[in-house]
Amino acid sequence: MNNLKKITLIANHIPNHLTLHAIFSDIRWGEQLKPNHFDDENFKIWNVDKQIYLIIPEDKILGKLKPEYKHYVNGKLFTLKVKELNRQDYIFTTFHMNDVVCIEGILNYHIKYKEGNTVKLQCPINLEGKFKTDAKNKSVKQHFLKYLTDSIGIDCYSISEKTEQFRLERIFFEENEQHLDVNHEHKKVLFKNLIYVYIKGKIDNPDTLNRLQYSSIGKRRSYGFGNLFIQKIQ
Repeated sequence: MNNLKKITLIANHIPNHLTLHAIFSDIRWGEQLKPNHFDDENFKIWNVDKQIYLIIPEDKILGKLKPEYKHYVNGKLFTLKVKELNRQDYIFTTFHMNDVVCIEGILNYHIKYKEGNTVKLQCPINLEGKFKTDAKNKSVKQHFLKYLTDSIGIDCYSISEKTEQFRLERIFFEENEQHLDVNHEHKKVLFKNLIYVYIKGKIDNPDTLNRLQYSSIGKRRSYGFGNLFIQKIQ
């Protein structure tokens, strides 16, 4: 792993997800052409109120932060002024085989399926936080459990029926909060298929689990989703 940096920023307003995406894109690529897919890159971006955090390999920082960003919340235009507070080497904890940990966070995830000639996306979780079980969705549970197991290093198959260890919830965002003023145009991205994940279990793959400390999972990672945070239980 290349030298990781943790960049801490402060803003004068709470950023929305599109603003996080714009900040990440400016620091990661700057004026260079951004690729359509960067799923294999290691990074995490999230905010706690007005503070914004980015973990990224030092050699991937090709651009720089802009002094301000414009975004809309409930139809009102905000000028978000942002500055860097500090930039430090990121040192992460090493977790080991059979350590018991608790993992939680919100990820964006969907499964693709065909309906006639149309490719559609669906969330594997229903409104009650249960796996969808009708005939069309009969494979979504195994598909999602495999994805989680492969992505976090914990055997989710063995704990998926234990509610004290494995909990999923659908998360919804108000559509009118997802606007960003970009070159005087209003860009809108809908955030669907969001799932809150709570998992407690033994580590089966330490390398995969440790990667979660500096890399998010799922879709729309640059918008601040897929940050799973880890707490060691024993």
